[in-house]
Amino acid sequence: MTSDVDAVGTLWQEYWSAAVITPSALAEADKSGTLRSGPGQGLAGNALLVMDDFWVDKAPDTAIALPRLNSEALVPFIRACNQQQAPATVNVAIYQGGSLAKRL
Repeated sequence: MTSDVDAVGTLWQEYWSAAVITPSALAEADKSGTLRSGPGQGLAGNALLVMDDFWVDKAPDTAIALPRLNSEALVPFIRACNQQQAPATVNVAIYQGGSLAKRL
């Protein structure tokens, strides 16, 4: 979770989007999905999982990193997000030509 950032809430902010590298980084929330602590305290949670490399393939002719989670780990993470009513976004890196890594 991006907890080293000082959150600045606004009257119009509805959720806290947190980049998570591992499922254990998912912030604790109550039954309604409201975060209990951290920079997003009081807001609805949203998990942004970085699946392999960050955002894009920055260096031509290099391989995208292997996925951080396999399906056996990804499914429980998504289920944990669902239990906390936190929508999950799974980011995958994209090659400069627009294709995805072949190793999933």
